[in-house]
Amino acid sequence: MTDDMRPGPNDIRSDLSPQTAGRAGVAEDFPSRRLSTLAHVFFALATVLVIAAYGFVLLTERHSPGWILQHLEPRPSTIAPSQIVAAPVATPPATVAAREEAKHDGPLLERGRSVPAGEWTDLPFDPERFSASDGAHWTVHRENVVNCAYTLVGNTMTFSWFITNSSTKGGPANFLQISLPSRYFPVRRVVGTATYSEGGNSWLNGVAQIDTKPSLLLVSKNGYPAAKWAAGEGVATAGEITFEVLERAPKRSR
Repeated sequence: MTDDMRPGPNDIRSDLSPQTAGRAGVAEDFPSRRLSTLAHVFFALATVLVIAAYGFVLLTERHSPGWILQHLEPRPSTIAPSQIVAAPVATPPATVAAREEAKHDGPLLERGRSVPAGEWTDLPFDPERFSASDGAHWTVHRENVVNCAYTLVGNTMTFSWFITNSSTKGGPANFLQISLPSRYFPVRRVVGTATYSEGGNSWLNGVAQIDTKPSLLLVSKNGYPAAKWAAGEGVATAGEITFEVLERAPKRSR
């Protein structure tokens, strides 16, 4: 074949059939289409990532205390005030018992005692209840006792006495002594005030003490220990003192 009969470069595609030419065009466009598809995929992935990140930020903010406080706005109630009914509150049994006890109108007995709390008990007269220290004698008759009583509230005793026109012998004595109720004994020493008079003279201030061993009320003059009880007539003393006691267990019969 001569050189003139050979097809030139521009004559090759003109000799192709339409089907052959179409397949050649598809082959030439494949790289560009693949790049376009990858670009769409990357764009879609980027879009998904952006949406996911935004959703995570919103979720984090909604669970934060600041977001909750900002969105907790009070809403107007649609319930009429007349429709609101308070639920009954159950009262514990101990509270009910305490209220019933506080409203108790009659005498209040406690600790197995026969005398109600706070009510006074007169001590039966006994001349041996009255004595003096330092070998002296204090003579008290029944008619000399104006008052000799006590009252109890729990473990607190208040003792009251008023003795008039009695007499002392011997001495001189530091104390006039009154025995406390034998069922109770003081827990600690207590000092209070007392009044006294001798020979029908004016009343003076003295000192009252509670002695624990033995259980005695001690009455001394103003200026004790220098001032003492001398033998004489018309001896009077009065006062009231409060102190803590313990109760002796009653003896059980065999």
